[in-house]
Amino acid sequence: MSNSTSFESENGTSPNSSKGVSLRIIRTKGDDRFQFERGLNELGKYFKEIGGEDFREFEDYRTQLLTNLQKEKRFGGNSELISKRAEISSSLNSLVIHVLNESFNDFALGNLKCDVTTVPKLERQAIDFAIITALEKE
Repeated sequence: MSNSTSFESENGTSPNSSKGVSLRIIRTKGDDRFQFERGLNELGKYFKEIGGEDFREFEDYRTQLLTNLQKEKRFGGNSELISKRAEISSSLNSLVIHVLNESFNDFALGNLKCDVTTVPKLERQAIDFAIITALEKE
């Protein structure tokens, strides 16, 4: 059974558009496999849309984490890489909890997915014009 929560992002807009961002977090039955890439991909959908400082911070952690995982694949794991990965993951988790009130770990486990929909926002002038027009017709 899936549950969902919808809300608009804190700043409500993409940095390059006048569109609102509607985010729906869908709760799913995860597969109990912790996959960093899955969590990053799901959250990347959201952070890309909201832009700003949260996006830059997310991208920084994403880059660090992917670099760490690539080093492990190329050279094998060691305690330094594992320790650094835990530190990055903890920082990423804190950011996601702060912004979405959800855990990065749940996204990495497949328990949560992001459904991002951009919705055009009516310009303030268009709303004012519509109100004035309606009042004039009365």
